[in-house]
Amino acid sequence: APCTRTSAKEADESYSVGPPYLLHATDATNIAESWLKAVPQVHAQYPYLLAEMYAYSMAAANLSLPHAQVHNLMVSNIGAGGEAWDWVDTISWNQVCAGADLTTPPSIFVAPSIPFSNNDHPPGPALPTVLHFCQSYRAGGHKFGKHSVPHDIFSCEQGLFHFEPDQITDAVRQASSAGSDSLKKATRNAFFLCNLLPRLNAALLSYKSTVCPKRGISTWNSQPTVRA
Repeated sequence: APCTRTSAKEADESYSVGPPYLLHATDATNIAESWLKAVPQVHAQYPYLLAEMYAYSMAAANLSLPHAQVHNLMVSNIGAGGEAWDWVDTISWNQVCAGADLTTPPSIFVAPSIPFSNNDHPPGPALPTVLHFCQSYRAGGHKFGKHSVPHDIFSCEQGLFHFEPDQITDAVRQASSAGSDSLKKATRNAFFLCNLLPRLNAALLSYKSTVCPKRGISTWNSQPTVRA
């Protein structure tokens, strides 16, 4: 099988990938079929987390469909390489959460009105597009971890996520005088919290305002009481 003839260098450069994937529909169908066959076989030998992702890489290699890796699309683990953190690290401490409120992400991250092109980048910061929130993030008395989210988060009785951007900004300010490593860690955590929590709250309010009335509930909890 082609997978067994893939060198370590080829695997690292062309098949060591994870979501989100962008691929042609025909390739997607072929990979899906190969992936479906590979998952149980890989899991039988490696019954642990990420087995299905290793199976994807092997399925793509078996089809000789190398991937072009993009390292500026996503952020996830604040300590990881191969993600778009270099862009985030350029944001000043007083701008990382600027303009954010309970349901609004930072204003600095609003997309510029000038269309993007490879030859003429629009003004404003270059930033990642995807937040893959599979880790825990902490700053300024705030914490978010997906395993700590209440199971009834979508109920009409449960509140919104606690979010006070000034506290997070102050934590980054304090870290700015504690050395570059502390500042980098605080900035990355703040970036995640200030971009994630308001969007989750906005989604929750939209959901509740639509679903709760259909359940005969005229009021719903919109207080920021949830700490995950």
